[in-house]
Amino acid sequence: MSRRISRLSLSALLTLSLLSAQSSADAVRGAEDATPPALTGHFPAANSYAVALSAQPTFTLSEPVSVPADAVRLSRFGAAVAVTVSYDPTSRRVTLTPLAALRPNTSYTVGYDSSIVDAAGNRLLDGSYSFVTQLSVTLAAGSHTGYQFSRYGSGNTIIGSRQLTLSADGSLLAARRVSVTGRGVFFEVQSGRLAGYLLAETPRSYVAGIVGRTTYSPARSVAVPVGRYTGYRFSADFRTVSTTKPFTAVVPTSARADRGAVVNGTFYLHVRNGPLADHYLRATARTAARDNPPLPACKVGDVLTSPRRYADTAATLLDLWHLIPRSYSPPDLVPGANAGIRYGVYGKVRLRRLIVPDLRALNNAARAAGFGSLIVNSAYRSYATQASWWMNRVRIDGYAVAIKYTNRPGHSEHQLGTTLDINVYARRGLNAWMAANAWKFGFIKSYPANSRATTCYGAENWHYRWFGRSVASHIHQSRIVSREWLWFARH
Repeated sequence: MSRRISRLSLSALLTLSLLSAQSSADAVRGAEDATPPALTGHFPAANSYAVALSAQPTFTLSEPVSVPADAVRLSRFGAAVAVTVSYDPTSRRVTLTPLAALRPNTSYTVGYDSSIVDAAGNRLLDGSYSFVTQLSVTLAAGSHTGYQFSRYGSGNTIIGSRQLTLSADGSLLAARRVSVTGRGVFFEVQSGRLAGYLLAETPRSYVAGIVGRTTYSPARSVAVPVGRYTGYRFSADFRTVSTTKPFTAVVPTSARADRGAVVNGTFYLHVRNGPLADHYLRATARTAARDNPPLPACKVGDVLTSPRRYADTAATLLDLWHLIPRSYSPPDLVPGANAGIRYGVYGKVRLRRLIVPDLRALNNAARAAGFGSLIVNSAYRSYATQASWWMNRVRIDGYAVAIKYTNRPGHSEHQLGTTLDINVYARRGLNAWMAANAWKFGFIKSYPANSRATTCYGAENWHYRWFGRSVASHIHQSRIVSREWLWFARH
């Protein structure tokens, strides 16, 4: 009897030992896999434009996962878009196949949530990315001319042209609307005979509906000379006129406009007061339309810039001529380490708190791309510090050289607290990566190569100024330098 009990006890002990070992192994595996899955890439790229109407958005995950059908969605202006969601476990790729072609000139958002989990139960963080589809440009019957320019900014010349003649109304696809200095707004054509050319935006070649929205804060004054006018209200999609309101000005007057937009190829101003309140007024030479003054020459001077409030940092123009006062010192300066960056050769730096989220995101993206944390050599500089830098440069190189590469005190973008000197040569490839990606996080290179005629300074690949993601996207897409963009936006 005792021998039988011993055999039973020994068997029980062995079973318990095996269960304990299995439990320990499971615990180790669980401890080893505490990393949640993450996106390693996606198509289209975030904030990309000119995405084909036939596109199927995809994203790839860092490890095998379980993907419920309702964990991924495609939306348009907040409304769900019907798609089929598929997941390939071999490539770890999720594909969204729209049940109908994407709409032109439309912003779409791909969203995913934490119900996507890996084998250990780790959840994907909620997230999303957006993109904009190609433009569909409506063409009236008749002749149209496409142009090629030497550049989009000042001093551009026509280097090529091509004609297109239509016997009936038609359309073509374009990547985006661009502004060509001194010539107007054009479409970058992608299809048909005019592919590779720019086509002017006019009432005969336009994107149906509303584009080019602009908000005026504060509201702008609109001159209304003696004459007859019509106020318009449009349908919800802005493709047709819903109501009109006639108005006759018997004496010169004015109104206030809080926004403007191009509707079916014509620029309108939204009036917020007076007889045409809450109507759109066609902008003409008699009302609000005015040519922008030319970009100032690279001339040395000391004129206080405007606007120059701390809240206007993304609109403050600083160059050889324009400056901010000695007293300009943002009240929200914080250590650069708050954004996770590393300090460079000059030690600790300070910068404005409002740029920290975007700088942290840029830094994280650089690390994810294999470049490590960004090294920031310089950020905010006071008027006194810039004066010291300037005098030292003059002492070493002389005034003629110093004025080409160093800002005089009051003229430096560093005094804004939103400009950084980043060591773009710390890792091979970082300079090119920054040039291609910094704008996505709100940062624009102020002094790119071969642009001294417009920036007034020599090239500085390390000098990046924060404008915020929306403004930076506009500057990037305009293909002109930030000084030029600030000047034209101001006027």
